[in-house]
Amino acid sequence: MAWWTFGDGQAIEALASVRIPAPAITDFWIQSLGRETDRELRGAVLSTFRFHAQTDPQIIKSVIGALGDNDRFVRQEAIAAVTQIGNSAVAALPLLLEIRNAPATDEGMRLNAEDAIRALTADKQ
Repeated sequence: MAWWTFGDGQAIEALASVRIPAPAITDFWIQSLGRETDRELRGAVLSTFRFHAQTDPQIIKSVIGALGDNDRFVRQEAIAAVTQIGNSAVAALPLLLEIRNAPATDEGMRLNAEDAIRALTADKQ
């Protein structure tokens, strides 16, 4: 069992709730989202961001990058995290449009991408 799964993800939840994270926490998020061989970790981190929107530009960039992940669950969690982050993640719009318009995208992901697009453009309308 990985350390981050202890207590049903409580370690990740606790780190995400830190309002002004130390550089080591920021590095952990970036490294975790970049671990291509650990789908569970990427998904757990992004799931936590649904409830604790991140503000660090480096983390937001990594979350946006997860929209292109090969794993469907990770992409869905990235869409939810981007929606929670809000206007700071406006750079995600091209990828969200691509997800929404891709013929291979399932209906659930298409709808979630559409919701995220609406959330990110709400202030601009």
